[in-house]
Amino acid sequence: MKIILATRSKYKIKAMRKLGIKFVVKRSSVNESCVSREDPRLLVLKLAELKAKDVSRKYKEGIIIGMDSVGFFNNRILEKPKSKKEAIGRLKRLSGRTHYAYTGIYIIYKKGDKLKSLSRVVKTKIIMRELSNDEIEKYVKSDENILSYCLGYDPDSALSSSFIKEIEGSYNNILSGTPIEVITEMLNKVVPSNLKDNLGLA
Repeated sequence: MKIILATRSKYKIKAMRKLGIKFVVKRSSVNESCVSREDPRLLVLKLAELKAKDVSRKYKEGIIIGMDSVGFFNNRILEKPKSKKEAIGRLKRLSGRTHYAYTGIYIIYKKGDKLKSLSRVVKTKIIMRELSNDEIEKYVKSDENILSYCLGYDPDSALSSSFIKEIEGSYNNILSGTPIEVITEMLNKVVPSNLKDNLGLA
């Protein structure tokens, strides 16, 4: 029995390794543009489900974890910026205001004729301090991975970690779109007790 992480995100993979559990990575082939982008909660949950189900078809048994993350601000979905110019404009709009990080989690357990699933959406509120144009431009120019963050910035980097004034909710959710404390709870609910030791679960 394997835990299979249905993602291509290096940030999610790195976060899951912190748990010390054994898992393999299998990318899904889901077309993410096919899901409506009006409601962030429904979006991340549906994409997490589609990813988990897509990967589960490739295995006769296993525990498959699908995840998806987006930001949300001013009634608009925030995804990875397409350019540094877009990243700068986004940070200027977020400056001094509140935005949100959403992550959908969908876990499938399958073995023989046994099939169970569990899903959650994790929401974190983020209040950003007032930012100057100079510090925004300095940060965007210095971060070579700036186009890979769904929020448009890295909450864990030396410069942009200072942008955050206050959060409400899961800290892990904003670090990597991977609320590992919630995932651990879900795995302990869905995985049978006799398999937990072999998978590295408490």
